[in-house]
Amino acid sequence: MGVKRCAYGTCNSDSRFYHKPHMADVFFITFPKPTSKPEMCDRWIRACSRGDDFGRHKITQDTYVCSKHFVDGHGPTGEHPDPIPATARGVELRIFNTKKSRPPPKGRVSLSPEKKKSRSQLQVLNVDIDKENEITEGSEKQDTNVDNEGITSIQLLLFLHRFLQSKAERLTLWKGEETTENAKNKDDHHPRGLSTFTAFLLTLVRLRRGLDVDHLSDLFGISSSTVSRYFRTYIEFISRELSFVVKWPIRLQVQAHLPKAFRYFKKTIAIIDCTEFFVQKPSLPSSQRVTWSQYKHHNTFKCLVAISPTGAFTYISPLWSSSVSDRRIVKESGFLDNLNYGDDIMADRGFLIRDLLALRGCTLNIPPFAHGKQLSKAAVKKTRRIAHARIHVERAIGRLKNFKFLQGIFPLKSKKLINQSVQVCAQLCNFDKPLVK
Repeated sequence: MGVKRCAYGTCNSDSRFYHKPHMADVFFITFPKPTSKPEMCDRWIRACSRGDDFGRHKITQDTYVCSKHFVDGHGPTGEHPDPIPATARGVELRIFNTKKSRPPPKGRVSLSPEKKKSRSQLQVLNVDIDKENEITEGSEKQDTNVDNEGITSIQLLLFLHRFLQSKAERLTLWKGEETTENAKNKDDHHPRGLSTFTAFLLTLVRLRRGLDVDHLSDLFGISSSTVSRYFRTYIEFISRELSFVVKWPIRLQVQAHLPKAFRYFKKTIAIIDCTEFFVQKPSLPSSQRVTWSQYKHHNTFKCLVAISPTGAFTYISPLWSSSVSDRRIVKESGFLDNLNYGDDIMADRGFLIRDLLALRGCTLNIPPFAHGKQLSKAAVKKTRRIAHARIHVERAIGRLKNFKFLQGIFPLKSKKLINQSVQVCAQLCNFDKPLVK
């Protein structure tokens, strides 16, 4: 699939950098055709504000505007089909970005200042770790009619903690190679000074914000080594207890919730791609060679991910050295064991796995190869349709890498920790709203 760049103003959105924070949940919309939609095309040209040289003659099938430049950042809608003018400033810009408000329902009870405070604290994860019970009790007493989006994040946090709490209280904290030997030592269990809720919160904060152990040590009032022990313990614990969240779907479930983007690919069960994570440069030349990524220009590990048509993660493979081919990962990672006869897998051109899928009675949907010749109209149309549907796996990976812990450079010896961290981040992504509707 070709590179997509945004033609709007000075925007730097580029499909090659979906892993970057500024590309989170961003997708590209094809420019209206000058021949079939001349008036709409002219409006988009004016909105882009690229100067007199940017006219209809510059518009091709590869001219795009990214979703960030539309009202609410979700692309064109019936009410707002055009991008916000790049020249909009001040009052004009506020008109576009102001959502229509509706009066609150009768009988709605306003939150007291105390409840508003506890709610906002929990949303930014800036909570007083000594007042967990007050937050829990306060959230349970909040009126059910208040803003659903805000209260859902609170309820989800508390629900996950309650789901894990009973087992978390019996955890043995990680102590490196000594963990097994000290498993029967009562002193290794949860210290009473740090509750299960606080330890759970510490883990989520490090995953989302990518804070180092020294920073977290100051925030939570414990030593750096204790932060590491809690983080490693809870990452392994959560990845195991929430493993059911990343689950291969049943075909009937997929077809019952098939998004419009897949109306031409009704048999698609999964969209697959590989993603990479930075690691330290090995000291051995042979290790440097097997972990060097020509694409990232860095030493990396990579894994295979699969999403359902709605954007939920359904498979995360273990990590592999970046020199391992995509075909080998598909073949040896266990991915093929999930497939059933008649399943259709969508992928990029680099996945030469048609024969592997055929042995299991499955099919592969990838863009057609040109083989040095010009593609036919039918092939071009198929390429566009696949690209329009396959882009969502890149958006899902972008959502995964919004967890800043995964954006760092990992030590080579922490491969198990990276594996488990990727699993946990994917599990948490699946609790978010559907990526594709």
